[in-house]
Amino acid sequence: MTGITQIILTGAESVAGFKGKLSRYNSLTFSGAASGVALQPGDQNLMSSLSIGNLAPVQTSPFTIEYWVRFKNLSFSNNIVHQNGQATIASPSLYGGIALFHTSNRLLVHNYLIANNSFTIPTEASPSQSWELGVWYHCMLIRNSSNIISLFINGFQTPSGIFINNNSYGANPTLIGTWRNTYGFGTTNNLIGDLYNIKYTVGQAQHDPNSAIIPVPQVPNVTIDNNTKLLMLSPNNNAFKDETGLCQIGIRAGSVTQTKSTPYNDEITLNGAVAKISSPFSNFQSGSIGFSGITSSFATYAGTSGLNFGTGNFCIEWFSYATDSNSESTAWWYGSTASPTLGMAFEDFIGLININLYINGNILTFQTVTKDIYFKLWTHWALVRLSGNLYLFRNGIIANPGGTPDSTNLNDQVSTFYLGKRGASATNNQCFGGLITNLRITKGNSVYTGNFNRPNANLTRIQSANRFGGSNTNAIRSYQVSYLMVP
Repeated sequence: MTGITQIILTGAESVAGFKGKLSRYNSLTFSGAASGVALQPGDQNLMSSLSIGNLAPVQTSPFTIEYWVRFKNLSFSNNIVHQNGQATIASPSLYGGIALFHTSNRLLVHNYLIANNSFTIPTEASPSQSWELGVWYHCMLIRNSSNIISLFINGFQTPSGIFINNNSYGANPTLIGTWRNTYGFGTTNNLIGDLYNIKYTVGQAQHDPNSAIIPVPQVPNVTIDNNTKLLMLSPNNNAFKDETGLCQIGIRAGSVTQTKSTPYNDEITLNGAVAKISSPFSNFQSGSIGFSGITSSFATYAGTSGLNFGTGNFCIEWFSYATDSNSESTAWWYGSTASPTLGMAFEDFIGLININLYINGNILTFQTVTKDIYFKLWTHWALVRLSGNLYLFRNGIIANPGGTPDSTNLNDQVSTFYLGKRGASATNNQCFGGLITNLRITKGNSVYTGNFNRPNANLTRIQSANRFGGSNTNAIRSYQVSYLMVP
């Protein structure tokens, strides 16, 4: 058995940010309405931003500006609240101030009265080459000592390629989440969405801007060196903090709050379940959620369009460490207790364990196993639909060779997803006892096409093909990941 088990956090921290025991890693939410809501001049409650004090200007130096962004409103230019896009980091100065702001299908680097660099979106980040709601994008703008500048989105250089940029950005960037004007009056360019892990480096290009692909951080970027001038992470209690100690961060306008959802972990509601530092990995990469195996111990998140798989490909994968003796132990459940859209149960069968999938009123038994290979072992499970066939993989090995034909239209997007319990009406016997972590739900991508190497590190939203070696593992794009829980 590998990994660390049954070590409980004192006080059982809530699940937040990258992992429960590092709960200061939350993302910043810049207040806004849902897509389609009509915004009007004077909508101060929809506008928010932060101010930065003492941030050094770039001038003619090499630099790198890096952050994650997720849009909650796709209004970029309506001449009411937005004129030229939604800004992320900017200087209000008309002369020599740098500003980064997003329009519907690109990111602009503006030097006000001097020049613009316009970068389009790579299809690897968004097939439509437009920003999408609810998708995390990693953006890295790099200029080197040869004045070559380029932008990478989710690790891919934009189709716009490179530019020669010898502008002197002499004005201090002083704003996050807005550009120039006061919020709520006329055109403002405020961000409506989430920002995470903003890093601003002067005097150094973090990667070669000529590269076609650069690595996307698989953990939060917390490295500070002499070139790091700003590193923003969001601690608890809304105390916005620059980790370098060089800058002062404060509220400029509106209400900037926090969300526990980040590029590395989506929020989940715990009901009698607790965060633990137990892990399938030996180096404390993540925590897990502990369940007591009774109806009062479970976790939930609300259904979304990301759970509407239709008849297409998908993958639901997770790690579990089972300790209960319930005869209908249920790892997760989506839909009503009586007739779920999907549900995964491990049920007693004459002293053995039937691994059962409940799917739209039907029951499919993938495999029958002895209890000694199921209980008190960290196990990676992956439920996959690929080209009209369902497969279950246990630790990378297929449990139902040849697959099971299935073209069910799984179009539920409103039910609650339950973890550790068979829906709202479950009995104690239908609950899971033990630990679950690294739950990832991927839509439109089966992820696995055959036997694969079991993951040996946290699952992520952006993943290269065969990340853990071996074969038969697809690349994953952030827009394909409907949900990711890495406590």
